[in-house]
Amino acid sequence: MKGRRVRIDIIDGMRGHLLIGMIIAHAGIVLSKSGMMYVHHFMVLRLWDAEFFVPISGFLVGYLCCGDPARKRSVFPFLVGRLGVIYRYLLICFLPGLLLSIAAAAPGGDVTAVVNDVVDMLLLQRGAFFAHVLIIYFACFLLCGAFALSLGEEPDKWLLASFLIWCVAQVTGRTGFFGVIGGELPFDVGAWQFLFVLSFWCGARTEQIRARIAGLSGPAALSLCAGLVLFFFASGFLYKMGPGWDWFTADASRIQLNAGFLARICAACAIAVLILSRGERAFQPLRRVMVFYFTLRPLRAIGKYSIQAFTLHVLLCALLFQLDLEAMSVTDQRVAAAATVAVFVAAMLGYARMKRRARAAA
Repeated sequence: MKGRRVRIDIIDGMRGHLLIGMIIAHAGIVLSKSGMMYVHHFMVLRLWDAEFFVPISGFLVGYLCCGDPARKRSVFPFLVGRLGVIYRYLLICFLPGLLLSIAAAAPGGDVTAVVNDVVDMLLLQRGAFFAHVLIIYFACFLLCGAFALSLGEEPDKWLLASFLIWCVAQVTGRTGFFGVIGGELPFDVGAWQFLFVLSFWCGARTEQIRARIAGLSGPAALSLCAGLVLFFFASGFLYKMGPGWDWFTADASRIQLNAGFLARICAACAIAVLILSRGERAFQPLRRVMVFYFTLRPLRAIGKYSIQAFTLHVLLCALLFQLDLEAMSVTDQRVAAAATVAVFVAAMLGYARMKRRARAAA
């Protein structure tokens, strides 16, 4: 029981770290002179936050539905329930865009434009301020629901079907889910869904994977980890996020999740799993650091309410966009960026404390 709690705490802590990283990255993009990017893990890993959010989410869904014998549940009702939750929070994320549309139409009274914007938002054809990960989640849950209805609750069949869709996406290269969802979404969801389903499959096959990892000899585990680390950092030089460190330029390898970029994400996840799962002495220092850091209470408190935290980060970024950036000095931008991160962390810790008190009083 203790081992299971540590493992869940680590996942919550990882999500908390990623959420703080996301508000840092997006505040840094909006306030380009703030220097916020230089305290983001991208500077070391050459991977952003979505690259870890999607596999963590897919793994948790697969583990909770199929991988944990004590908590096994029917997949389709779970997916439908989560779809409803994600959609509600997406509508909140779209609220700033709707308000701006109403404000823009107010002088001329163009109600038709507002109605069109509302319909587009309800159909997820209008992107929100940095809400792309949530749209990817929605599309992935929707696709998995279709898999559950057509292929049954068999993760192996899901993985094969998802891989075939990924192959088609590599040829077509269209944003959204082949242009159907997320009209302003820069990501190729037809490709990114494979990362989610692959992680779902890993969650559903947790016991088998754990047995395989435990069955590795010490030298084999060390050699495998060393090879993955070498590949990960060597390949990182091939995938920087745009020429001249232009943070607004998306790299096609990431957007389309091509084979090389997908392999980097898988390598990073595999390295973390090996370090946290194996008992070799060489792994212990880094394992202690990871367990200590990712089980810090503030990170776990934020990560536990990840969808609420993500929505708050979208609203804060929308607020930043309303600032007169041209008139702001470098110092002003740094203060604004730091204040945004501080407000985000304080608000989420306050929210977690409120929820904790409510549970204690119930």
